[in-house]
Amino acid sequence: MCFLMGTDALFEIYVFGKYSDIMSDHDAWEVFSPYLLLVDEDFIHYTYINDDGEVMESQVS
Repeated sequence: MCFLMGTDALFEIYVFGKYSDIMSDHDAWEVFSPYLLLVDEDFIHYTYINDDGEVMESQVS
């Protein structure tokens, strides 16, 4: 993962977080941010989680 986007509180929690840890901790981080955008290091693939907890991933082939 290259970076995540959300509130400042998320950066305090997941300074060096693993992708799988962040994805599995939705109940914990949704308190701080209603959304989360994770962008892979290739800047093409991404994962977005909206305020309903729905996960959307890029469909780049």
